[in-house]
Amino acid sequence: MKGINKTLLGGSLILLVTINLFNLFNLIFNVSMARLLPLSDYGVLTTLIYFVVIFAVFSESIQTVIAKYTSREDSKGKVKDIMIKSFKKAG
Repeated sequence: MKGINKTLLGGSLILLVTINLFNLFNLIFNVSMARLLPLSDYGVLTTLIYFVVIFAVFSESIQTVIAKYTSREDSKGKVKDIMIKSFKKAG
């Protein structure tokens, strides 16, 4: 049980650090773009970014579904079949 708690704590710490680094880089990017671009161009940039975020929801959901099904399978052959089927459906 100690090993699981240690692994969980370590993974949570890594996730916390990386999410905060992402947020910091996002803040730096937005502040620098707001200062470098004219107001109308910054508005276009933020609109494009939000469209990318909206379309990223679909890829994130596909990733979650594939992770759910591959975590249930033990054999590598079945995981390979799941990956091949998912790429065929996406393509």
